[in-house]
Parts: sequence; C-alpha cells; structure tokens
Amino acid sequence: MESGNRELGVQLLPRDIHGRTFDIPQHGFSDLYFSMHSKFGDYTDNLNSIEINISPLGEQSISQHFHHLFFSLRTVVLQMLFDTEMFVSIYSASLGKRISEQYRVCMDQKGVPKDQAKLLKTYSIFTNLETRDIQQELYLMIEIVRFGPFEIREAGLVPSSLPIQGGGTVPRGKNKPQNMRRLQVFVRRPYAVGLFPLNDVFALDNYKEDEDVDHLVTMYQCLVTKEGEYHNIPQHIFSKNDSIVAPLGPRGSGGVFINIKPLHGTLEEIRSSNSYLFTPQTAVCDRLSFPEIILPEMKRNDLYIRLKTGSFPKYTKKTDKNLEIEVQVKRNDGSIIQDCILPGNGEPPLTNYFSTVFYHNGRPVWNDIIKLSLPANEYCNSHIEFLFRHKSNNDKDERPFSLAFLRLMREDGTLINDGDHDMMVYKVTSSLLTKDGDMPKFLGSEFKDLKPLVPLTRDEIRITKDHIANREIFLIETIACSTMLTKNVNILNILSWQKKSGMLPSVLTAVKDIPDEDMVLFLDELLHAIFRLLNEEQSLHHSYALAALIHLLSLLSMEKKYFHFKKYLDQYCDRQFYSTMAYRAMLAQSMALLQKVIFAGELLEYEQTMVRKFFKAVTYFLKFVIKSRLLHVQAMGVSTGDQFESELLGLLDLFVKLMKIDSKDNISLPVVQAMAIQNIPYCFPDLISTLPPVELSLRLGEIMSVGREDKLIRYRLIYILHTIRSSIMLNTEARCILFPKIVYQIVKYLRSPQLSIHSGASHSTSNLNYAVLCMLNLYSLIYGKEEYSNEIQLLCKELMPALSQILQNTQLLEDTKFGVHIISSFIGLLDCIQDEQFSLYMSMDNFPSAEELEEFISHMFNVISLLLENSIYPVDWMIVQLRKDFILLTKITSISDALDLEVLCISENNEINKKLWLSFFKLSAKFCLQEELQLEFLSEFSRQNILERYGDMRITMIELMVGKWRHIEKFHFVFIPSVFEIFLHLSLLPPKTLRTILIPLFYDIMKISFREEFSTFKIESEFIDKFDTYISGSSMGDTDYVLIFNTLLKDLFQKDEVLSSIGTALIKQLTDLLVRLMDFKTVERQFDAPDIKMKAMFNLLNYYKEMGRDEMYIRYIYRFCKMLVDRSYFIEAGYTLLLHADVLNWTSVRMKPVGDYPAQSESERKERLYLEIIDYFDKGKMWEYAIEQAKKLTQYYETQSFSFSSLASMYNRIASFYSKIIDEVRPSPEYFRVAFYGMGFPQFIQNSQFIYRGLDFENLQSFNERLSVEFPNAKIMKTLRYPDVEILESDDQYLQSCKVDPICEIFLPEEDVNERIKSFYKVNSVCRFRHSRPFHKGEKDKSNEFKTLWLERTIYVTNGKFPGLLKSFPVKSSEIRDVSPLEYALETVESSSMELKELISSIKSGNAQYINQLSMRLNGIIDAAVMGGLKNYEDAFFTEEYLLSHPDKTDDISLLKAHIREQIEICQEGIRLHGKLCEESLYPFHQRIESQFSILKKKYYTGKNRRDSNVTESVIFDQPNSPYEDLLVPQSRTRENSYSAKSTRVSTKTKAYGKQISITGKVLVKTSLPTKSVSSISEDDELEQGRPQKPLKPISSLKLSDAPDLQLFENFNRNNSSSNC
Repeated sequence: MESGNRELGVQLLPRDIHGRTFDIPQHGFSDLYFSMHSKFGDYTDNLNSIEINISPLGEQSISQHFHHLFFSLRTVVLQMLFDTEMFVSIYSASLGKRISEQYRVCMDQKGVPKDQAKLLKTYSIFTNLETRDIQQELYLMIEIVRFGPFEIREAGLVPSSLPIQGGGTVPRGKNKPQNMRRLQVFVRRPYAVGLFPLNDVFALDNYKEDEDVDHLVTMYQCLVTKEGEYHNIPQHIFSKNDSIVAPLGPRGSGGVFINIKPLHGTLEEIRSSNSYLFTPQTAVCDRLSFPEIILPEMKRNDLYIRLKTGSFPKYTKKTDKNLEIEVQVKRNDGSIIQDCILPGNGEPPLTNYFSTVFYHNGRPVWNDIIKLSLPANEYCNSHIEFLFRHKSNNDKDERPFSLAFLRLMREDGTLINDGDHDMMVYKVTSSLLTKDGDMPKFLGSEFKDLKPLVPLTRDEIRITKDHIANREIFLIETIACSTMLTKNVNILNILSWQKKSGMLPSVLTAVKDIPDEDMVLFLDELLHAIFRLLNEEQSLHHSYALAALIHLLSLLSMEKKYFHFKKYLDQYCDRQFYSTMAYRAMLAQSMALLQKVIFAGELLEYEQTMVRKFFKAVTYFLKFVIKSRLLHVQAMGVSTGDQFESELLGLLDLFVKLMKIDSKDNISLPVVQAMAIQNIPYCFPDLISTLPPVELSLRLGEIMSVGREDKLIRYRLIYILHTIRSSIMLNTEARCILFPKIVYQIVKYLRSPQLSIHSGASHSTSNLNYAVLCMLNLYSLIYGKEEYSNEIQLLCKELMPALSQILQNTQLLEDTKFGVHIISSFIGLLDCIQDEQFSLYMSMDNFPSAEELEEFISHMFNVISLLLENSIYPVDWMIVQLRKDFILLTKITSISDALDLEVLCISENNEINKKLWLSFFKLSAKFCLQEELQLEFLSEFSRQNILERYGDMRITMIELMVGKWRHIEKFHFVFIPSVFEIFLHLSLLPPKTLRTILIPLFYDIMKISFREEFSTFKIESEFIDKFDTYISGSSMGDTDYVLIFNTLLKDLFQKDEVLSSIGTALIKQLTDLLVRLMDFKTVERQFDAPDIKMKAMFNLLNYYKEMGRDEMYIRYIYRFCKMLVDRSYFIEAGYTLLLHADVLNWTSVRMKPVGDYPAQSESERKERLYLEIIDYFDKGKMWEYAIEQAKKLTQYYETQSFSFSSLASMYNRIASFYSKIIDEVRPSPEYFRVAFYGMGFPQFIQNSQFIYRGLDFENLQSFNERLSVEFPNAKIMKTLRYPDVEILESDDQYLQSCKVDPICEIFLPEEDVNERIKSFYKVNSVCRFRHSRPFHKGEKDKSNEFKTLWLERTIYVTNGKFPGLLKSFPVKSSEIRDVSPLEYALETVESSSMELKELISSIKSGNAQYINQLSMRLNGIIDAAVMGGLKNYEDAFFTEEYLLSHPDKTDDISLLKAHIREQIEICQEGIRLHGKLCEESLYPFHQRIESQFSILKKKYYTGKNRRDSNVTESVIFDQPNSPYEDLLVPQSRTRENSYSAKSTRVSTKTKAYGKQISITGKVLVKTSLPTKSVSSISEDDELEQGRPQKPLKPISSLKLSDAPDLQLFENFNRNNSSSNC
C-alpha cells in the first residue's frame, strides 16, 4: 500500500512489521525513523542490509533464488498421422543439454491427449530453477516422437510438410490411394523439435505475470538424409542451418501453441499463493540435480539414466542396424520390477522402455532420459538391463543380439556414482541363455574397466571372452538425486560407527572430507550418530565427536546458502534431540580446547581451524548443551544447577580471558577473537534463560570492554547492539552494570580516530552505521520511561557532546548515505530527553561556569542550525520531518529559557551577548522557513491533521522569538540592522497571525533607526533590497501582505507625531514598490506569457530608475537582458544593454562585479557592453543599428585607447554589416494591435491596447495562436468594436487583435536607393501605425461597390519606437478618420503599382527566383482589368455625373488617371522582363498575358508606348467629353521643360515635413512638395506639419507658365519613381 502511495506522491505512513500504522505519540523518534527507513530507505545505506550482516543466523529471504515455470499446452497445429509422444523440458543452450525432468504427453493422430482428463488441462510446473540458470540462455524444448513405420511414405501417408529427398507429395482426400497398407512393425521414431526462449519470460521487467498470452513454438524436423544430426537439432535451429533442418507446415506455420507463466519463490510459497495451478492433472517436473541452495524440505530419491550413444558395427551386413534398446529393471533373482521407469512425468510409469530408432545408423546418439522410481530398499538388490535389437521392416520377431547391465549400488553399500559410464556389452548367444532359454539372472562386470567376473548365480554358466562384444560400445550417464541413499562412503561409516568402533578416530576425522551438499542431505542421520556417541559417559573418542559436531554446526551457521537451516536446527533441538548426557562431554571438551588456546600460545593449523569453527558454531553448540542439561534434569528428576551454572560461567570466563589476550605475534589470535565477539551475542537468549542476570551481565560487560581496539571495532559494536536488544537490559541490576559500559564504548568509538568520514572510507562509514543502530535501539529502550532518568542524564552528559561534535563535520552532512543516520541519532537522543530533564541539565548546576554554559548553548545552536539547513529526509517522509521539527522546537524553547539567565544575558560591562542572541534569532528564522512547515501548500486534510497534532509550529516559534525580543528591549539598537532582514523575511510567510505579530516590529526598528540618526535612505534601501530579494526571487508575499503592511505601519506612524510625515511617505513609497513586485510575481505565477512578464519586469526597471536606485536599476537591466536573450529577442536585448552602456564613461574607475561581469575598469565594462550590443544587433539582423554602435567603438579605439588592431577589426566588421544590408534577405516583421479587456489580466495591462512587433515570418493567424497559448483562458473577440462596460469590468479575459501597418517616418529618395534599404526603413524606427476598416456609407451600389466603399482609418501612436526595449509598447494615443472611395481607389492602385515595381526591381537585381511571383502579380492585374477591375474605377469616378457632383475631387481624379497610366507602363515593363526570364513551359501563359495586355493597352492608348515609339495620346482621351482630356499632352513638349513625376505624383502616404536622416553614411534631405493637391493631403499629414497645407491649383486650371510641361507620365520609366516609403 505504501509503495503505491509513494508512486502517487502521497505521504508515507510508518507501519510495524504487521502493516499496522504506528500510534505516533506512543513511539519515539528512533522507532519512527527505523520503521520508515527499513521500508523506504532506498535513498541511502539501508539499515536492513546491516541487520542481515549482523545476524549470521538471522532470517534471509531465499525466495529470490528460486524460480519456476508453469506450462500449459493449448493446441497442436501439426498433421500427425500416427500416435505420438510429446516431451517438454528446460534446455540450456550454454550447457547444450536438458537441465530438468521431461513432461510427457501421449497423443493420438489428431494431436489430442489420449488421457481424456487432460483435455484442456495439459499442465506442468518446472521447479527449482536457480538465478544462475535463468541468467543463462534457457529455452523450453518440445520434442515429438511418433510411433509408426520407419518412413511415413511407406504407409502411403506422406504429409506435404515433410522435407523428403526428391520432393513431391502424396495425394490427399478423394485422391488418397485405396490400397493403403499398415506395416506391422511400428517403432518410436524422432519427429520434430521446437524451442521457445525463456530469458525474456523470466525478466520481471519485461514480462507481466498476469498476462495470458499464447505463444507459437515452431517445430523443426531434420531432413531424411540428415537424421543422424537429430541430437544436434537445437544447434542447427539456432544457426538456421536449412541444409539440415526445416520448419514443419506450409511456410513454417506448423507448431505448438503454449502458455507459460514464470513463478518466483520456494515451491511451498508457490503452492500456497498459486494453489489453483496445482490440479490433479498438473505434473511437477524437478531439475535433474539438487539446486545450489538445498532446503530441508527437499526429499527425493531419483536416479536418472541418460542413453547417450553407442557404436555397433555392421559385421557381415551391408547396412547398419536399425538399433532399438529395451530397458528394464530386474532384481538380482531375475524378477522384473514392474512400473518403475518414467520417460517423463505426467504419464503412468512403464515396465519396459524402448528407445527411439534411427534408420540404418550404426552410431546413434539417443540422449533419451529415463527416471527410475524405486523404493530405497530395492536399490541394493536391483540392476538395470539393456537389451539391443535390430528392427527390420518386416514383422518377424527380433531377438536381442547384445545386452548390458548396471548395478544400482556398489558393494560398499553406496549408490552408483554420477557421470558417464562405458558399459560392457555382452553377446547374446545360446550358451549364455539359461536352461529355460531366458537371459542369465546375473552377469559379471558391467564396466569395461573391470575384468569379467564369474557369475554369482546358481546357474552353472561361465562367462568367457567369447561372450564379450569388444567392438560394440554403449555409453550412458547416471545422475542420482537422493536424500535416502548416499554415494559417499564416509557418511555410511559415521552412520554405522558402532560397527567400526576400532576405526572411530579415522571415521570421525573424515567428516571434513564430506562435501557440504552431501552433509546437509543427511543432516538428521549425522546429528543422531554424533550425539549418540557424545551421550556415552565414558568414551575415548569424545574429542573426535566434538570436532565432527563443530564442523557440521559451523557449516550450517556461517555458510550463507545454508542459513535457512536455522529453523530446521531449532526444530531438531526442540523435537528430535534426546541426548541427556551429551552436555558433559561437550562442556569438558570445549573448555579443554579454549584452555589450550589461552595457555598454549601459538596453535597448530588444524587447532586454529578448530577454534574458529567452534566460535562459528558456538550459538547452537550452547543451545544443545543447555537443552541436554534440561533433558537430563527432566529424566533424572533432580537438579545440580549450581554445578552446571558454575561450569557454564567458567566457560564464559574462558571467553573473557581469550578476549583479554593481546598477542601481536600470534597472527591467528585476532581472527579467533573476532569470531568470538561476533558470535557470542547470538547465545544471549539461551544464556539469559539459564544463568543469573548479575553474573551474566558482569561477564558480558567484560567481553564488551576488553580486546584490541583497532581490530574489533565492528564486532564490538555488533556485540553491543545485541546486548541492548537482549532481555537482560530489562533487569534493573543488570542494566546498571551494562548501560554505562555500552555508553562508554559508543562514545569512545565516536571520538576515536578510526571514525573518519571521507570518500572511500567504507569500513569507517559502515562502522558508523552499526553505531547508529546501537544508539537507535538504546533510545527505543529508554523512551518514555521515567525509571530511566539516570540513564538519560548519562546520555546528556556523555553522548550528546560526542554526537554534536560529529555533526559539525559538514562533509558528513552533505553525504546523504551516512549523514541521515547520525542526524537521526542526535534527534532521537533529544526526543528521549524530556523537557524537564533537559531544562534541569541546562542549569548552572551542571556547568562549572557561565562561559561553559554559553559555549554549550552556542554549540547546540550551531548543530541545530546545521540540521535545519540540510533537508536530509525524502519529501514523502512528512511524518518524520514534522516529528523532527517538533522535537527541535521543544529543545530550542528549553535552550532559550537559559538565555534569560542574567549571567548570559548581561555581561559585567552591562553589554548584551549579541552573538548568542543573534544565533537564536537566526535559528528561529531557519526553523520557520522550513519547507515542510509551509502548511498552505498541503491539502486541507493534511493541514488539519498537522494542526491538531502539532499546531502551527511557525507561530509558536515566532511568538517565542518576539517574546525574547521584547525581553531585551533596552538593547534593541545593538541588533539593528542585523535583525531587520530576519523579521522582514519571516513577515512574508502566509499566516495572517504571523504577519500581524511581525510587521509592527518594523515600526520599532525604523523608530530606533531615526533616533540613532541613521539615514532614511539606508532604511529605505534595506527595505527595497530585501523586498526585491524575497518577493521577486521566491514565492513569498501576496496582495494581502501589501494591505497589512500598509495598514499597520501607516496607522502606527500616523499616531507618532514626530515621525508621522517621514514615516508615512516612506510607507507609501514602499507600498508602491510592493505593488509592482506583486504584479511581477502574479504574472510569473499565473501567466505563461513571456511578453507580459517582460512588461512587469520593465515596470520594475523604470521604478528603480525613477527612484534613483542605480544598483537595483543596473541589476534589473541584466536580469531583463537575460530574459530577452532566453527568448531570442536579441534586438531588444541590445537596446537593454545600451541603457547601461550609454551612462558609462571611458574612464579607468574600477567597477564592482555584476552578474557575469567581473571587477574591471569603467572603460573595459563599457567596451564589453558595446561589443555584446553589436553581437545582439547582428544576431537580430539590425545591422544599421550595429553600425551606429560600432562607430562609437571606432572613435574610442582611434582617439582614446589607440587600439588600432581592434580598430581594424571593427572596421572590417562594419564593412561586413554594410555587405549584409545589401546582400542578405531580411524578413519584414508585421505589426499587430492587441487589446486586453477585462479584469482577469494583470493590473498593468487591464483594458489597455498594445502594438506588438511580430516574429520573423509571423502572420496574424500565427500571432493569434501564440496569444491563445500564452492566455489559454482568454476569449477571442470576433469584432473590432470597443467593448461595453460589462466586458471591461468583468473578471474574465478578452483579447482583441488585428494587423496594423507601420507609417514610415523617414524619407528616402526614390532613385538610386537599394530596395532592401528602403524596405528596412518602412518597418523600423516607427511609432505610428494605421488600421483601415472598410464599410459602405449610404446605400450600397450592387452594380459597382467602389462608389460607396469607404475606409475607417485609425492611427495609433505608441510611447516607444520599434524596435526598442520591448516587443510591444502601449498605445499612447489614437485618431480615427474616414477615407473616401476615391482616396481608397488612389491608394489601391498606387499600392498595387508599387508592389509590382518593387518585384521587378528585385528580379533585375538578380533574384530570378521571384519570376513565379511576377507571373501571378501580372496575371492578377491584367486579368482583373479585362474582367472589369479598372473599368469599375472608370464607371465610378470618371463619369460626368461624378465630376458634376464632386467638383472638389478634380485633382484626385486626375491623380487616379495618372496612377492607372503608370500601372499600365509598369505592367508593360514586367511583361517584357517576364518574356526574357520565364521558362519554356510558361511561354503559353506569357503569350496569353501579352494578348490580354494588348486589349488593355488598346483600351487606354491610341498608339504604342513611348518607349517603343513616339505615340501621342490615349484612345480614351480622344473620346468626346473624355474625363482624361485635361491630361492631353502635346508632342512638342520637351523633357527638359517637363515636371518630373516625383514633383507631381504625390502619394497619400507621403509626408510634407522636412527631415534629415543618415542612411549608410549618406545624408538625404526631405523637402516639402509644393505641387501636392489639397485632396491628396491626409489629416495626419497636417498634424505632422503642425500647419495646414496651402491649397494648390487644379491641373486643369494651370497655365503653360505654371506647368511648362505636363507630360508627367512620359518620363515615368526614366525617373523610376514610386510612392514614398
């Protein structure tokens, strides 16, 4: 449950071993920590692993070492024409053989089990696979053996899938031969093999145990001619050797569907947790050997025979034999043992087993495995008989031609050895048969390495060399897995020691030669035999018996793979041990052994081994001694307890003497001492139940206190841990003896030089963990018990100083692996000490002087401060962290009470101890600012639980701190401004109560500051700096804080007559700052809109600039710049750094380091800033601005620093910028107006309009999508109308956006200026924008909408130019006016002509890739004209009716005519260029354009274009009363006397005011245009000039003297004029 909670991020709860939650108040911190750590301490050194290490006989989980596989046969997708047997087993590719028993299923021709009970229930479990097995390359092997003729086609039943030589198939169905015959001789023939990989199945991360997925196992068969390779078919499948094997079925689809499921744990655990798998039809298949870890419950008596291979010559035959082996088990009297052979589990056993038959193969390799299932008493009188036959195609009776046999037991009574056996093969002749014609009951030797023996039967048959088939070879392998019969003769000798009394020393000494696996298999019998020998009162062989017992017990005690025999030994001692006199021999012999060690000095090697094994086995040795004594008392009915206790205490005294020996010359002695102190603790339960507590505690304390320090540290700590956990500590008298010694040893270790915490000191840190366990268990022992007051005072006096000294090792605290344990030990110690006891300890009675008490308090403050600074527990250990905080709060309270003592508070000079008090205030702040105490971020349920149990510990601490502050009121001035930051930081915490307590303290601080003549500026600077740090740099503070701050302090200052004015002004200024900071913080929390965040920071930037806070201003410049760079707003970042660079001077004044800028001179800082600004402008492709800044640096390099190398480099860079301006293409940004309506936006943008500069290639749709992402809760308004009051005052968010066009404010001459230069200034250095909304005034003319189509034009002016510091600026003002249809037509035609002209110019400059755009543009203009585009203008404005009704529009009409003529000429130039550059495939399109243009041209011209010939006038001008007749121009006009197009054609966009600008080093002067007509001047033009334009005469009223030449369109192409920027 808790593991699931951890995955969900839910706080974890402490639980006991039964899963019940702790009653936290009833348990100490040490229990709480150990419970959490034992289950969830994976982030550090797990104490559970230490628990295992310190307990060699402790419980260890062996489940992880055992694995099993559940197998279920689903469907056989094969065409099998005969009965078959399926064998399933586990195959190891690395070993090249099976490692498990076989599961056998007999099936009919349809592939259905013959046993009807197995239908859909064909189950098996392969058990006891080890971890080392599944780490190998394992496969599930399925082998199918058919029962039928040698070749399937002999029966006329050749399946199409069988890969026979020559190919071909036998007809099926109706075409099946009618004369099919069945052969009488059927044999077991190999058919197919399939392999399924198991490694992924056993990988828990890749396989879900609950998934029910069927798997197809493809079956493979050897080619007919390659049948001899059948035994190697797995290797051929792996190598995909299709020359030997082929898959069955069409396209390899033949196979077997199976379902498998991995299982983990011991077999008993699997039976209990998955009982549904163990049905009556489930066969259990064990491994072919004992696992490495043998369990006591493993009881087996299995003998496996593997028929490996043989060699049988042809003799006189032409072909090899079809060899079949018959296997049967006989008793030595010749009788056959029935039903004892198992080819595989799952089917009934057999009496006779017949091997598979390979066709004409004299060297077959069978690899058949059979298992013998015999009672143990049958083995000694039985043997296996192997009969060899040749199977022919006819049905004649085949007698065996040879035989071999195998005795199951040897003459010494042991089972046959495992391994390969080369069998003796005998010829079956008439002389070998008995009188009845049967086989002989018993032959000679079964192995070739022995000579043939004379038969031992009553039959008078002699074995001669003629009976032995020397040329025939037969190899088998035997594997015995038995816990009833042994293969080791030494075990048999020990079990029958009474028959070998004269050989007992050698028999008992041979115990050490017995393999460990064999020893544990016969553990019961060996223990019985040894204890029977020790139970004899008088025996000369007790020492040998003791050595054998110690060897056996040490094996079970210390070998990790036999740890699980602990329970078995306990059960044996309780239920099966009945030796009433063994304790005497065991005590006497063990004491003699120890005395020899103590007094003999150097030991022989076997004696050293004996002593080490004795202490390994000492736990169960003493258990059997004490049990034997109890049995003796029960049997005799009398007790000689005093004598036994004295003998047992004498043995312990020998232990003490052994530990006291300090012989540096004896290398083996420290090892013996280590073994002793390591294993004696496990004897405590038995010793405590037998010996008096006081006597026992004296000796246990002695063992703990003696011995070499450098060698036995770890084992001594383990010894102490077991002592603390033992029940002897509950005895008051014994505890009084042991407790001081335990504390002394722990403190001695903590202060020893061996405790070195550094990287790589694994032994030291491991020892420290043992010490931590000792302390945690010690705390659990005394927690909450009043009778342990003396022990607690001892801990305060001895252990607390030692722990606090270690905690000052910061390297330890930074190392989470070890620091968490020692910190938890210190907190656990504080938890054990009750408040009254701690206050009593803090009194002057326990310290010689005030200085020592002050030093102790200061030391405790430092330690607790370190604990608070390091968050050592995981975030989901909230229960532990809160308990820790509560403990520290109570102890800080107790320590603070000591601060009230006059000896600490006031010195002899009437001065307060400032350092000590400041430590207290800082400690209080650290405590309150801990993350786990911020209850506002917890759920309501968690918050209520914490408040009910602990209350708000922040408020408790603040009340304590403020109380102490009031206590030292007359010394407040000493702590100002030191405590100011502490109080301000704490006041920003959310609880209103806390703020109400702390904010009034600011009044006290400011009042004292004014009284002590501190400057207002300094106090103000402190406030500004700290507010900025804690509010903008963290999540502290909110709008409620601003209100409380302003209200409380304003009221306090208003009541103060002296400080009212200055205080109120200061509070107002600080409130303004708080509002801006809260805005910035609100944006950061609630909005993912970078531009809004930048605006909020920009407001702060301006505030600090206005307040003259240069340091804060500069700091925010760099913060703002970093924010811009992170968003890739390089242009704006360059302008931001320019704010600082421009205020710096070229001086050598040293400047402080700021951000990434080191301490350097002012000129170096300025130079670096300019270089970065140039880089940012370069990245933003604002090379014009980069040139401007680069020129500043060139002047500095040339006139001040004389750094000519830098000057040359900068000039090269400037040159590169000029080249980029001309050569590189820059996208022109679009501008958008955005209105933020509603109160849901931040306060500084509510109901405001902004102009945004779009990103590169960003259109209105992309921009709106970006807005939607940044403001996901905002509603997009579908109209551009100004919203009503309801929307403006709602709490929702409404967005309104549209595209606006920049109004260029820089005049560029139309001739000789690159288009890229002009296009740059059209969209940069702008602050005025326009937006036009079309509408129809009056009734719409459906025949020609141009007559009534007006524009509502809005001019927006921003308070900053683009580009600038921001990507958006607020709209400073706006103006709306209407544009008439005629003016709209003028703008449309002029704009279209201008775009076409720019495109033609770009293509002429070498950008031929724009030819397709030119095609579309020409097609749009010319086709539109043919379809009535220009005709609409003609019908709308060039009629007599319009001229009569609008006499004031004559000039505009003339100008429109001029624009139309200009557009036609531009189109003609475009067509000419298009004809040169268009591809051949576009030439038909070009011809169509020319054709359409000729129509347009004939409509408006009487002749050709002037460029082609001297054409005079337009056709439309020749018409009567033509509206163009006022533009007729005589041919006699010369070019020199004519006006230029630039002087007469004036765009509505052109500005009439003069302005001088510098573009790429060239000065261009803009002058007024005297020929501009009144109708062509917009209202915004008049605003710009500041005076109304002078009306000009209409062209129709001009005299020749006024206009010497009116051919204003004739020279259009020559002048290459266009509308202004």
